[in-house]
Order: sequence, then C-alpha cells, then structure tokens
Amino acid sequence: MQEIFDRDSDGTPVFVIGLTMAGAISAGAYTAGVVDYLMRAMYSHNARVGQPGGPKHKVMLKAISGASAGGMCAGLIATNLLAVGRNGEPDWSAPQDLSYPACGNGEVSGKLVLKRIFDTWVNNVRMWDEGLKTGLLAMEDLETDRKTLDQEAAGIDATGAISVLNGHHLDDVARQALVGINAWTGSEKGYDFISSQLDLFLTTTAINPTVYQVTFGGGDPFLMSQHGIVRHFRFNGLGEGPALPSPWLDAWGDDGVQLDPRQSQSPLPLDRSDGGNWTKLTVASLATGAFPLALAPRVVDTSPWEMGALDSNARAQGGALPYDLDPKQTARPFFGETAYQTQTPYIALDGGAIDNEPFAHARYAIRQAAKETEDGPLLRPNPRKARMAHRAVLMVDPFPEGESFAVLPAGKLHKMLGIAAIAKKLQKTFTGQARFKPAELLQAQDPDVHSRFLITPSRSKNGKTLGVGASAIACGLLGGFGGFLDRGFRQHDFVLGQRNCQRFLQKHFVLDPANPLLGLSEADQQAGAPVPIISHDFIDPQFAKVELHDWMRAPKQSLNEMSAQLDRRLKRLGKVEIDKLGLGGWVIGPALKFVWTNGLGVNVRSAVMQAARRAVLSDLVLRDQHAEFAGLSMAERVMVVGLIRCGTKGVSAEELRDFVFDAQHSEELTSKLPLADLPPVGEIKSLLKRLEAQGYAKRTLRSIIGKPRYMATV
Repeated sequence: MQEIFDRDSDGTPVFVIGLTMAGAISAGAYTAGVVDYLMRAMYSHNARVGQPGGPKHKVMLKAISGASAGGMCAGLIATNLLAVGRNGEPDWSAPQDLSYPACGNGEVSGKLVLKRIFDTWVNNVRMWDEGLKTGLLAMEDLETDRKTLDQEAAGIDATGAISVLNGHHLDDVARQALVGINAWTGSEKGYDFISSQLDLFLTTTAINPTVYQVTFGGGDPFLMSQHGIVRHFRFNGLGEGPALPSPWLDAWGDDGVQLDPRQSQSPLPLDRSDGGNWTKLTVASLATGAFPLALAPRVVDTSPWEMGALDSNARAQGGALPYDLDPKQTARPFFGETAYQTQTPYIALDGGAIDNEPFAHARYAIRQAAKETEDGPLLRPNPRKARMAHRAVLMVDPFPEGESFAVLPAGKLHKMLGIAAIAKKLQKTFTGQARFKPAELLQAQDPDVHSRFLITPSRSKNGKTLGVGASAIACGLLGGFGGFLDRGFRQHDFVLGQRNCQRFLQKHFVLDPANPLLGLSEADQQAGAPVPIISHDFIDPQFAKVELHDWMRAPKQSLNEMSAQLDRRLKRLGKVEIDKLGLGGWVIGPALKFVWTNGLGVNVRSAVMQAARRAVLSDLVLRDQHAEFAGLSMAERVMVVGLIRCGTKGVSAEELRDFVFDAQHSEELTSKLPLADLPPVGEIKSLLKRLEAQGYAKRTLRSIIGKPRYMATV
C-alpha cells in the first residue's frame, strides 16, 4: 500500500487536523471549553510519542476557520497559545484549577490551560454588571466620543457605528484578552502539535462588496459581487511541526497576512490600533462577531492583495476560494484600473450571516496534491475510511438544529403574501440559503466518514440524555444571547464543552487499528478495537473524567438590574437615533423624543421593554433557568409561559388551560409550546395564587369580584 500520509522531520507519521468553529453568540463559552480540552489533549498525545506504551503517530493542527463567536475563538486560540506558560500563565503541566458545582457530586475541581479564552467567554463578556457598571448594556458608546479599535486603526475622523448593544464592551474584553503577550525569543520553541505554518480563516460579511470580473470567450466582462469576505492569516513559527504546505493555497498564490511572534515588538501590539498585521487580526476577530444591529459593525482596513488580487510576484495575502477549479482561470477581484494603489476598506458584519460553518476553508487547506499538471496541482480528496484516513476536519457547532419544517395552512400562506410579511422574512431567507451546503456538512454526521467530524452539545448523566444541541447548553436561550445574562450559564457551557470533547476523543475520533498511520503490530491490528487518534494519558489527574456541571439558574435580582439598565439604554438610544435623523426644527424631533420617552400615555419604549421582558422571562422559565421558578414541573412551567403570552388579557384557570392546549398543538412554530400533560384546573388555580404571592401575576380589576382572572406582571 502506497504511503501518502505526512511525516514529521524525525520520520514520525502525522495525522493532520483542521478545526472549524461555527457561529455561537454567547455559546462561544461552549466552543471555548471544547478548544481548551482539545489543545491539552493534543499536547499530551504528542508528549507521549516514543514513550513505552505511547502512540506511534503525532497529531498536528494545520488550519483553523471560524465564524462569528467561533471566529472570535479562532483568533483567541493562536494568541492564547502565545502566552501559555509565560509570565505566570497556566502551563500544560501546571493547569489552572476550575472549581464548579457538579451535578449530584458537590463541588469538584476541573482543569484548564487556555486561561485567556476562559476569562473572555466566562468572566469578562457580560450583559450587565451593576457593581462594575460594565457590559453590553453600558452607555459608553452613546455618551462619549471614544472610537472603537477598528475606527482608530482605519483613521476614521468621527465616531459612528451605533448599535442596540454597546460595541465598546467587546473592545474592552478583547484588550483584556490580548494585553501583555510578549513576543517570542529566537530560542523559544513552537508547539509540536501545530504546523510551522498555521493558516487561520475568519469569515466576515461585507456591506460594500468586492467585485469579481470574469471575461467570457467573446471578450465581454461579467461582474459578480462577493459579500462573504474571508480574512486569511498565517502564523509562522507558532508550531515547530513541518509546514504541511497547502497545495490549494499555493495554487491561488495565497500566503495570507503574515504573523511571526519572533519578528515583532514586545509585547505584541494586538491591543493597539497601530500594531500592523497584529491589529488586523484583532479587528478581524471582532468583525466576524459583529452581529447585525445588535453589535456595532466594524471597519476592516485592508488592501487589494489581502482580498485576493495578485501583486507583481503573482502572490496574494488572502482571497483563495475553496473550489475545485484552476485558479488561473477563475475570477479574481477587480478594483478598477487604478485602485491597486489604494486601500480597500469595507464595513463588516457578522461572518455567520453568510457563512456560519466555514468548513470548506479548513478542509481545502489540509488537502494534499494528487498530481502536478500544467495548470497546477489537482487536489486529492481527504481519505474517508477508518482504515485509510490520515487527516480530518473537526467542526464545533453549539447550534446544529437550524430551522424546523412546518406545513403552512392556507391562512398563513395568505398572510405571507403581504409586503410587510415578505420584508420581515427576506433577510432570514437570504441568510438561510447562503448557509445551505449539505455536501459539506452531512458527511460530518456519517459514522463511516473519518475525515470530518462534528462536536455538538450533549448533556447526559448516568446514561440518560438530558438534552442535545441548544437544549443541552445554558447559553441556548434567547437565540443564543441568553448566556450573557449570567456567568453561571457560561461556566456551565465551558465545562460541558470540555466534557463533550473528552467523550468525543474517547468514543468517536478513532481509526481502524489496521490503518498504516498508526504503525501497530499485527497482533494489535487483529484485536480489532478502534484506536483513538488523540490518545492522551487518562492516568494524569488533569484528564480525569469531566463531571457534569449543575444546571444553572439566574437570580431575580440580577435580572431586574439588567431590565432597568436595558430601559435606560433604550431611552438614550432612541434619542441618539432621532438626533441622527437630522430632522431639526422645534417640532418633529422633540415630538418624537417625547413619544419615545413619555408619549402621552402611548409609551413606545415601554411596549418594547414589555416585549423584551416577556421574551426573557418566558425562555428562562421554560428552560428552568430562573431561580424563582426552580422546582416547577414541565407542565407548570408551560402554564407559566402561557400566562406570560396572554399579555394584559386576564384569563381564568380554565381559559389558561385552553390557551396552553391550543399553543401546544399550534401549527405556528414560533408560538408552539412543548407537549406536557397539563395539570387539572384546581392545580392551575393554586399555581396562579402562588404566582400572585410571588409578584409574577395579579388579578385584573374586573375580576376582584367574581371568577378570578389573572395576568402576568412582567
């Protein structure tokens, strides 16, 4: 059998890994936990190569790609690795302890090494901290002239980029994660589980697109707009493994934006606006997570060469497209006849809006050349069978569920024909279609394919599954934003990520013992048991079984503080946006502000706040993540959410039961409630009285005498 796998400089066979991290919003905490455990396991595996009983092959990371929160994790991986074991940071042999309440086992102590990633996602990014007066609901971006890091780097003269949430908070969190990382000296070795050329891809969505030009046989040009812009960075020397060249990138002449920790000022200028390529990495990491409207868009100051245009040496610093096409004959971005001497900045939004699972970039980056032709190399498919695989892409996706299909009745179809209904659905339609790529993703779920794997949340205890996907993670509420409500939610998901990664490496990331890369004896091959690709030492205490974290619930006080701060921010935000309309005069502007803040009894802001509180409370109660409602059965939680959804309409116990039953069997997915055996009317009456005593419900004035009717107080 012809040997086609790579080898290290000492001849050791190498299993090549690409890592992809999907969009996750606050569930970036889950991805961070997976990444921390994966890096520790890879380090441990390679450290045991050559030891008695140790593996005979190495594992090596060649490419990382990420979108949105996954892209922010991707940028943090490389920078955190630069700091491991230096200046008092945790080291591989001396990890940091992480104490947490284990489910049924009291307080336990876990381990972590990537402290900066942990601090970013668990400790630092938050919705609101009443004591520190910081968070995504802070007012700094609305009340100061401070520029965001990307605005400073691009030389923007005035502040802009107002969003629903405070974009400066993410700048502050990024600076905390990146400050004080020293450049490496020439004597410092890189990591042997990383290629000496590590390629990093971060997706962004450009408001002002790049234009590609294709010339047809008749000489007529055809222009196309590319809004999905991928930023490509190449770390040189972070790893000491072989370069593991990428024929795909070589064919495109794509060298990436170059980063070398040994050829830079110290500390590395990652947190500064004048740090050159290091600043570009930080800005790209922020830009990939710029969730539309909720977070501030970012200015990405780039050049034609970083967008895929070729310089005089026929090289680029980005722009490779993951297609099985000859790059000499495919489109290149077109900037006009004179634009190549200029910068080509663009306004960037969340990369997940167009490409939420950038699997293809990691997969193409690790593909080998099958043979050389006149037009360049033909790429070899990554072998899929367990007996032949020698490279694979791992994708971490906290939200694998996506949309659910529903048959729409005639009435619903008729409503969707309206202009407002179409406008409401249009963005979601385009985003869903842009993310549709079954050929890339479905094989990751095929147990017979060993070149692509998927790690998703799973919460189980003693063999019983408690939740999968969004229902398994504490950050899964409110479309993924809910994890910012409480630190405990994010810590739970970090630990769950570690736990899921541990099981994945033990049970799923395996090869057939006859795979030649493993170098096993004939007797071991005939034993037939699958062999873990990453075989870290489970005797080491830091790799003890990761215990299941207790399910976390947010306290009422912190939720009330956040609600009050949200009201203050919305009040200020409305005034700022009305001023930006430039209406001027003594009538229209002041009138709009009055309606927004007071409104002669028609308080628009109050209606927005009411809707927000109902949405938050409904999700927290339904998912058993509100401390005040702990201990309720699923049926009781469904009844509480039903009362919240009834709004200001007072309902009796009988009417509430009927409302919930109809919602359980609704064809509208957005209004459907989980199926649960509903309590009898007598128990519902008792529940309503308890809610009244707790301050979450009140009797309507008209029902003070007669049949009690209740409404939720939100």
